[in-house]
This record gives sequence, C-alpha cells and structure tokens, in this order.
Amino acid sequence: MPGTPVKTKKELAVLERFLENSENVTSLSIMLSCFVNKEPNKEYKSVMRVLRNVMDNAVAKYYSFDGKGVKRGFKELKLWQSVQGAVLSKVENSDLQEAERAARSWLRNAPYRKQGDGSKSKREASKDEQHGEKKKKKKAKKKKSS
Repeated sequence: MPGTPVKTKKELAVLERFLENSENVTSLSIMLSCFVNKEPNKEYKSVMRVLRNVMDNAVAKYYSFDGKGVKRGFKELKLWQSVQGAVLSKVENSDLQEAERAARSWLRNAPYRKQGDGSKSKREASKDEQHGEKKKKKKAKKKKSS
C-alpha cells in the first residue's frame, strides 16, 4: 500500500492506481476507520481527521469537492470512496452528508493551512505582502519628511 499522507500529486496518482482494485479501497477504508469516532455527532470532525492523515495540504489545494474551475474533483477519486467506507464502517445509519460537508470545508481551506511542501500558505503569503507594503510606506514617509 502506498504511504499516507500523500504529499505530491504524483503520490496521489500512485495511490489512485492502487485503489483501482476494489479490495484495496476496502483495505484503505479499514485503515482509515481508526480515525473515525463511532458517535454520529462526531462524523464531521472524524472526516477532517481522516483527510488530514491521508492527504497533505500541498496536494489538497489542487482539489475542490466538485472540481470546479482549475481544481480537480475530489468526489471522483477512489480515495473519497475509501473515506466514505471508513465513515460507514464506524457510524451506523450515516447518510454521509456530514462527511461531504466536512470534505468540502477541508478542501476549501487547504490553501490557507500550513503547506507540507515548504511553500507558504495563502494566508502567510498575504501577510508577507502586507508587511512588505507597510515597509515601503514607512520608507516613503521617512524620505518625504527628510
């Protein structure tokens, strides 16, 4: 079984090839189920925990749940089937609505979390940019007052 969390798009492609075998989807579901809490009201947090342990933010930022715009569709991945299987194995009577809501949120916020590939999150990059602009304004003010 390929290692998790996947840290690159290439690693995700390897995992997806591995998951083409339905037995492997089941095996990964069983492995991921250790991150799922049995209580129905914990389904949302459980999916967040599963996703955090299966995919790095540096890869997740290229996905949205439905795959709109330039992002790819997470719901089309075999990995999503494994995540659903993990939830269904622990949470009886789950309709997976909370799981989907959690996955949508987790993917949407991936660019704003710390990136595992060493690159800055959008939030960090924005702060650096704002800090740089403040420095420029200070320098311009000093120059003007001199």
